[in-house]
Amino acid sequence: ELPCFSAALQGHPYPADAVAIGTEVAALQIPIAPVLEVLPHSPGLSAALHQALLDHTAALRAKIGIVCAGSVPRRLAALMLYLIERFGRVINATDAEVNLGLTREQMAQLVSARVETVIRILGRWQKAGWLQTSSGHLRILRRDMLERVLAH
Repeated sequence: ELPCFSAALQGHPYPADAVAIGTEVAALQIPIAPVLEVLPHSPGLSAALHQALLDHTAALRAKIGIVCAGSVPRRLAALMLYLIERFGRVINATDAEVNLGLTREQMAQLVSARVETVIRILGRWQKAGWLQTSSGHLRILRRDMLERVLAH
């Protein structure tokens, strides 16, 4: 993902920090001046940049969808479903797993909620048998229930 491209193309610094949620991270710094110089003459680069901007826009729409989903349980369900779609592995019709090092505090930040609220909701869902969590691992046992929470 190239989240800073749109800001760089406009000559602005990127207005946010990046937080790694995986175990391995690679960062690449590319000076924008040479890119802008060859861009008009390179259809391949233009197409790649266009796709990167579309991908970034899709990620922003997904993030807006999460924080605008409604109540905290709905926002948390939207986050879980997004994590499955983006980083997860579907096991069967109801089960999926996501191997990310997200803490409950990070989840709370992502859904704009208090940590205690997220802990309480996740605990309720675990007791109901919808999910299992451990350090760096999230297993969704009832994806259909998260979809139901999000829909209501």
